[in-house]
Amino acid sequence: MSGRPNPMAFSDDFSPLVKKRFVRLIADASGIAFDPAKCQDLKQDLQLRMEELAEPSFIGYLERLVGADGATEVKRLINLITVNETYFFRVPEQFDVLRRVVAPVLQVKKEKRIQAWSAGCSSGEEVYSILIALLEIPELEDFRISVLGTDINEDMLYVARRGMYSGRTLNKVPTELLQRHFESMLGRRQVRQSLRELTEFRYLNLVKLSAQALPTNLDIIFFRNVLIYFNRDTTRRIIAELHRRLSPGGFLFLGSSETLWDISAAFECLMFENTFIYRKKQAPEAPGKTADRAPAGLKLSAAATLVPIPRPTPIPAAGGGAPVSKGRVLLEEAELMTDLGDYERAQELVDEVLFLEPDNRAAMVLKMIQLANRNRGQELLQLAGSLALRVPIFPEMHYLLGRFHESQGQEREAIREYRKVLFIGTDFVQARGRMLHLLNASGDADAAGREARNILTQLQQGRYRSFVLRVAEPFSADELKAYCQSLLDR
Repeated sequence: MSGRPNPMAFSDDFSPLVKKRFVRLIADASGIAFDPAKCQDLKQDLQLRMEELAEPSFIGYLERLVGADGATEVKRLINLITVNETYFFRVPEQFDVLRRVVAPVLQVKKEKRIQAWSAGCSSGEEVYSILIALLEIPELEDFRISVLGTDINEDMLYVARRGMYSGRTLNKVPTELLQRHFESMLGRRQVRQSLRELTEFRYLNLVKLSAQALPTNLDIIFFRNVLIYFNRDTTRRIIAELHRRLSPGGFLFLGSSETLWDISAAFECLMFENTFIYRKKQAPEAPGKTADRAPAGLKLSAAATLVPIPRPTPIPAAGGGAPVSKGRVLLEEAELMTDLGDYERAQELVDEVLFLEPDNRAAMVLKMIQLANRNRGQELLQLAGSLALRVPIFPEMHYLLGRFHESQGQEREAIREYRKVLFIGTDFVQARGRMLHLLNASGDADAAGREARNILTQLQQGRYRSFVLRVAEPFSADELKAYCQSLLDR
């Protein structure tokens, strides 16, 4: 049986005029420009958000965006449009240039302070990558290093501030750096507090950059894969602002497919074997004054041979590489608080997740676990009843109810819930194993024997699976097999 709801049927009112109004509205709010290819992506993004709001009409959604309370919804739409996949030490060639070329220039600064800015930092990986790369340079050991991250997507900024990551976003981080700069936390990695204190994350709409109180005299700006969102005139204005905020001789990193050709003549392009960066042109030196220079023998304007960066041993992915949502970060914290026994804080976090994502099944399950652990059985049953009316049935919910009834000595009710799990999927042997335990404890040897033989058959044929959501003690097929065999051998 399938519990998946039918996809929403959208109206066919996405006319060229309506599309043009969406494009203009988004451009006015964020500066994002749309070419014909991006317009098709825009329609898909609109449909995703409209489905969340149960709004079938494009015109109806447009009216919502321009209405009295539309500003908040416009921000949510921009968040959806600007989510990008990223990971640590993306484009290793540029980080090699940062270490081998940029750092020697900065280490001769009289003021032992380095300020970097990641404009369009998304979920923070680039900010922490810049920081770690600089901290790993022995010659900068006595420098004060700080990195600012800005983005228009507030959900991604929330993730960045937490600095908690998992999955393939960490694959390019060498093991020794993981150990030195991250802490393990329930299968995830969190950037150490001492590093997070060297960063700052702010909301920023780059179209309104000139009006923002952002640092000047910056040494490094990473502005990778952001120009693609803007038209040429907007790009010129933004680049002029970046130039104004860079120190003389400061460095600008762009995406590999981005260039300042026909945009600005105020930067020098430094070409290397596998990449390029830009440097702000310095004003002529006053007589008798010595500016910060690269060490003798380092020719920045000439092509340099890069030393290949050793490919690190990949960190096993704990999940997909999709951008992390604010709800996911909150849920991870709630799981941690639950494991630590801080149920009050955990409930606050999981309630916030359900406010942001009412249909988040993992949050529903975690809330049930919290209520069970706090012995609030009546609330647990009420929650389960309301969920059964709102969402398609899913096996984890019934398994949790079975475990709760077991804890209350209500064997019959527990078995009924486990049977519901098996009705959803007969291969959930954990539920069958709990039924076997209850039948054996009740003295029903015949029924227990039948279940034991059923379980052994499933295990031997490989027809079993575990729950997707964490709802039970770790499952061991070998232990369950041994338990079944011990009962049959009596």
